[in-house]
Amino acid sequence: MDVINGVILMNKKLDVSIIYAQESNADALAMISKKAFDTDAELGDSRTLSKPPIPGGPPGYDSPEFQRYIMKVMDYYEIMADKKLIGGLFFSTANQDHYFIERIFISPSFHRRGIATIAMELAFDRHPGAKFWTLGTPNWNLRTQNFYEKLGFLQVGWEEAEDPEWRGVWYQKTLKAYSLPKIKDLEEGKEPITIEGTISVVSSPRKRTEVNEARPIPIAEAILEDDTGEINIVINGFQIPYMIPGSKVRVEYALVESQSGKLRLDWKYGKIINLIDN
Repeated sequence: MDVINGVILMNKKLDVSIIYAQESNADALAMISKKAFDTDAELGDSRTLSKPPIPGGPPGYDSPEFQRYIMKVMDYYEIMADKKLIGGLFFSTANQDHYFIERIFISPSFHRRGIATIAMELAFDRHPGAKFWTLGTPNWNLRTQNFYEKLGFLQVGWEEAEDPEWRGVWYQKTLKAYSLPKIKDLEEGKEPITIEGTISVVSSPRKRTEVNEARPIPIAEAILEDDTGEINIVINGFQIPYMIPGSKVRVEYALVESQSGKLRLDWKYGKIINLIDN
């Protein structure tokens, strides 16, 4: 007997689809998300950690309220198998060329069925204008790394974390030819950009209190340069030790703003990726 959301016959071919997420399913999605991410601690490779990972997930992974919020600000799809809800997938966009995969999760009962692969391919098909997709996954989680690599993602770098043992492995899948903007072409007030360059100068850290921050955080001013020019960028907190002059980095989801008549990159809601070919 074939049973959805229960025991599944492994030779049963499922009809996999994705549909836009409904607020009425936020509780169910949070429950599936919790079960899925909790299994990562059991199946991930903890050899790079000083202590094994504990069950858990990214912020809001078990919260219905978080699921509802994400439905409003990102592209959130429910993953269906034979028209039954079994998982979720959501991503954000930096611009029309660049999409970030934020999360994908499948009920553990449906793991190893190829469903996540189909869901991702369906998402690519839904957004044919995207030229490249990026994502990060913990360095100890070999299961997710293997999954993305089988999908054709290539590691381009890593994102540092406040806990150095949990830095993110950063992947990219290129679907169409593209070229990143150059510093000389940047203008204030345009849509978020992705740009690459080399850190040439880093100032001594100083403390600054941000809105909604309980305590001052260290920041440093840095200069990012490419073969066309240079631009200032502020480095926050734990990132500072990793921004060494000569390091090649990618700044994702950055806004170009003006301060005292000079352009600078604001990446407060984005990422700084240390590229592999430093």
